[in-house]
Order: sequence, then structure tokens, then C-alpha cells
Amino acid sequence: MEEDPTLTPVFLEIFDLLNSRKDTLKWIGSLGAPEDESEHVIDKLDRAEVALLRSIVSLADAVESVFAAKGAPTSSTNLVRNCKPFLIACQFIESATDASKEIHVILRNLDADRKEGSIAEVIFAKQYNEQRIPQFGLALDLLQYWELLLRNESDIACDEFCRGVRQILSRRITTLLQYDSLLCKIPKNVTASPQSPLFDVLAKDITDRLERISIRLDQVDSLQNFFRSKPKTDFPRILKHKRILLSDELTVVLSELYHLSDNVRKFLKANNEDLQQLKFFEDLPCFHAAGCFVNTHKHGIRGRNKTSAFADYEIVIENEGKLQFVDLIINYKGNAWQACLLIEDLLQVWEIFIRYYTTIEFPDFRERIGSKFASKASLSTYTCELGESIGQDLERKSTERKQYNI
Repeated sequence: MEEDPTLTPVFLEIFDLLNSRKDTLKWIGSLGAPEDESEHVIDKLDRAEVALLRSIVSLADAVESVFAAKGAPTSSTNLVRNCKPFLIACQFIESATDASKEIHVILRNLDADRKEGSIAEVIFAKQYNEQRIPQFGLALDLLQYWELLLRNESDIACDEFCRGVRQILSRRITTLLQYDSLLCKIPKNVTASPQSPLFDVLAKDITDRLERISIRLDQVDSLQNFFRSKPKTDFPRILKHKRILLSDELTVVLSELYHLSDNVRKFLKANNEDLQQLKFFEDLPCFHAAGCFVNTHKHGIRGRNKTSAFADYEIVIENEGKLQFVDLIINYKGNAWQACLLIEDLLQVWEIFIRYYTTIEFPDFRERIGSKFASKASLSTYTCELGESIGQDLERKSTERKQYNI
């Protein structure tokens, strides 16, 4: 399916600006020694990042025009417009003047004599309440939201854009961790608000659940490593026990990610925060799919015209007779949702949400999932059609379950 002609120019502009920032940074690095540094050189990179932010923000208007042409509601784009990264990006753009740079950090390579050499990275950041937000990191976070939302909007043709963005964003979290480790060394010009004992208790509930998620992800990886390179002939019979374990672990991870919203809701309420802030997350299709699957697994089929979600299929990927990857296909409203991809989507959004909407520090979890995504940076992404018969079967089973008088 060809990409939507209304969105294609914006998609291409975003990719061009990402490449422009990369090329500008490379050019700055080629200038060599510190004496080659000048203010206009740094400004050039700053302007490239502001242009990138402006293009990502403008995507909202383009997507809304596509929805309007199709007669579809624009509620999903309103979710992005009202999320904190989008609002902060608008503020950054409005204040983008040569004199507006509050902080910029220059990273340099060391030469053979351990002296400062060429520039490796420049980080622009601004103070937002008690947070220090890197400009390029903000662009990556907002791009992550758009990729997830557009990929789940089946009526919009943007597969190539989403694949390209996912590849670029594979190192998003590890990049931001590097930025944070440097920015935290610069004294802040604001005083952090004192925290109550209740803050510590509720924050620990969140970090404890993140720790459980991390442990379960390790279990999933261990099982996938077990499957890898096993003969495919072993799969139906000998590996049945491991397949059940994998299904259970994936279900538990989805359950933990879904119920994390309960902990976050309590935290926001205790800190007198607007609970509508959770609306962006809880209105995402991936959250609904995960929630329905988790609740169906716990309580059973619903019936009476209510939606249930089951893992109706199992994906087995093999290469030259050896297993490579195993996953579940979750049937939600007659549509196929890949369990591992669903988990990755929820991990990405929670990582951004907790950073922007709370003051909770969770570096260990971010490092864990950051390395998970970064390890895929060099991998190729392949897609395939499930086939008309499978699509029809998913729709049939979903419809039949609604009709049960339970």
C-alpha cells in the first residue's frame, strides 16, 4: 500500500531533517580542535534541531487533514496535541531564538595525548519546571508517540515511515540516558520540592513493579534463547512445555504493564495531579488490546456483545530448519496483535510517560529496556501478510465470542 500523499511530504521532511542534524554534527566534528569552535557553528546545530521539532509538531495538522478527508474522528491526534511532550515542544519552538539557549553541553573526543579534540556531540537543553529536557531527546520522544499512534491507525498508509522511525529510535533510550548523565552534573537554578513520605511509598510501588517487569523480560529472553537454533522438528512435541512457559511469561508481562496504570494513578492523585494526564496512555489502542487480553485471561470469555481477546495463533519463525523466534498472535476485535510487539509499545510509552509526568527516577529499568531496544539496531525488519483465511478466522472467532450468552 502506497503511503498517503498528504503525509508523504511531512514524512520525507522529518527524515531529511534527521539526516541534516546528523550531517551537521558530523561537520562540526570535522572542524577539529577547540579553537575552531565558534558560536555560529553551535547555532547551526541548534537551528537544525528546532526545525526538526517544528516538523514533528506540524505532523498533527497533516494527520488531522487525512482524518477529515476520510470522515474519521480526530480524537487520536488530540491525544498527541494534549500530551506533555507535544506541549513542551510547542514552547521550545516559540522561544527558539539565538538568545534562547539555556544550556548547551559539548562532548569532545580525546586525542592520543588525552587532550580535547573534535566535537562528538552537542546537547541543547532547557529547564521545564524541575526537569531539564534535552531538545533533541524531546524530538525523539515525540516521534516515538507518533510512530506508535500511526502504526496502530490501520486506515492510514504509513508502513515505510513507521519502519524507518523504529530503526532510528532503537537507540532513543540509551541516547537519552547519556544526555541525562551529563545534564545532571550541571547545577539547577530551581529548588526541588520537598517530598512527603507518601511520595516515597507510592514511588516505590511503581519502581517495584518496573523491577518485576524487568525480571519477567529476562525470563522471556531466556526462553527465546532456548528456542533459538533448535531444530524446527522439535517444536510441536518436545518443546511444548517451554512454549507454555513462554505464553505464561508474555501474559504476565502484559498484565504488569497494564496494571502499572493503577500505581501511576494513585501516585498522580496523591500529588494532586490531573488524572486526565493518563488519558493519552489509556486511550491508546495497544493499551486497550493488552487490557482486554489480560482481563480475558484472568476472568474468562465475556460474551453478551462484549469484547474478549485470546491468543488464537502462535508465530514460529525458522531459518534453514532452525527456530529463530516464537510469539503469540492476540485476537482483539478480529485484529491480530503480536504479543512481543505489544509489550515493546507499552514499554516505550511508559518510559516516556513516567519521565514527563512524574519526578520518579528509574535508571535501572531504563538501562534494561534501552539495551533491549538498542540490541535490535543492526537487525533487519521483515513483515508479511497473515493471509485472508487467517484474517477471516480471527474475525469469525471474535464475532462468535461476543454472541455467547454468558
